[in-house]
Amino acid sequence: MGLYSKNREISDNELDQVLGGTGAFGGSVLKYQIETDLERLSTENPAAFRKLSAEKERLLKEGGRRVFSNTGNAQVQSFVRKLREAMN
Repeated sequence: MGLYSKNREISDNELDQVLGGTGAFGGSVLKYQIETDLERLSTENPAAFRKLSAEKERLLKEGGRRVFSNTGNAQVQSFVRKLREAMN
């Protein structure tokens, strides 16, 4: 199954490796996981979805379209932590 298949969920361990800079795919995995998690939140927790979508758009506006490629960015890491918490 390919990396970008909607049927494959990225594990917390893989996401930790990406955020720590040791993941093989870096920002690609992170961008995919953010989109997948936001899509799930849109039905499971609409309030969190609206809040986190707005924060994602703010990050994109401030950092440009490649902002999520920089996995070492503190704002990106904070956003991912908030997204993880909302998913649990």
